[in-house]
Amino acid sequence: METTDGLLFALLRSALCGEPPATDCFAPLTAEAWETLFGEAQRQNVAALAWDGIAQMPEEVHPPKPTRIYWKAECQRTIEGALHKHAVTRQLVAFFKQEGIDTYVLKGDQLSACYPKPQLRGYNDIDIYQGDQWKQADALACQRLGAKIEHDHHHHTRYRVEGEQVENHYHLLNHYKYRSNARYEREMLKHFGTPTFDALFLLRHTACHFAVDRIGVRHLCDWMQFVRRYGDKVAWQAVRTMCRKYGMEQFYDAIQEIISVKLHYYCPDGVAAEDERMGTVAQRVYDDLFQKPTEEGAFRTFCRNRWKHKLVFTDPWAWALCQRVLSMLTHTNI
Repeated sequence: METTDGLLFALLRSALCGEPPATDCFAPLTAEAWETLFGEAQRQNVAALAWDGIAQMPEEVHPPKPTRIYWKAECQRTIEGALHKHAVTRQLVAFFKQEGIDTYVLKGDQLSACYPKPQLRGYNDIDIYQGDQWKQADALACQRLGAKIEHDHHHHTRYRVEGEQVENHYHLLNHYKYRSNARYEREMLKHFGTPTFDALFLLRHTACHFAVDRIGVRHLCDWMQFVRRYGDKVAWQAVRTMCRKYGMEQFYDAIQEIISVKLHYYCPDGVAAEDERMGTVAQRVYDDLFQKPTEEGAFRTFCRNRWKHKLVFTDPWAWALCQRVLSMLTHTNI
């Protein structure tokens, strides 16, 4: 029988690439196996996308009624949440535009537009960047929108508009945790407003999550969909050079190799696996995607992830560890 991760990627290939899933892999699934698959899809933040894959299969191989009800409800929550956040984002952009402030939308809302059905790519926050006008923009949000500005993060402020949390980034990357992020950001901003900038930001943002905690299958889907939408407009040599310079070339190649094997999409400047067998680094990154969460604290998690740090950063691990300890001692949210 196909493994849970294999079944999940089969559904995602159907939803994202139009590749019909092999129904004979799903027909023998027990109710328990379907529940496990649903749980994994939720954990990987791709439940709505996976449901779209299920919807393209004959009803006789759909999950049992209880799981089907939960799954459809999760999909509907994702759709409603994404549509509301998108509407609020458009209102914010228009509001600030009237005040002479340009707003660059990041991450969730921007990436969802790359998907065949944008509303199926859920996200939690509205992330924006307003350059050196961020203080003026926050003041306007406070005065005109009644927003309560929170300053408890090192690279963005936070406030709520119509129930949605907005993160206004004055730094695109966290400079406090990794010193190299400041240098990377300066070079990245030379490409601001282009798909090359978006590619560089998405890669570094993903790498930071990977090094500190974990990434999920949705990160892979995001990269694939971004490349499918904008790949012909990205200066790939510049991306390769930055990845090599800032120590994340192996990670960059690994995620593209995984996408090649599991989502059947070859990225420009990517690495294709031989005979659908991933290399050592790609396999280790892939295995980490499906590691179950542990109850260990942030400090132990950070230490356990030392191999990830080495895979994506040039910063000395000891320096990053000191910053983590300082954060724990001062209760600073970084």
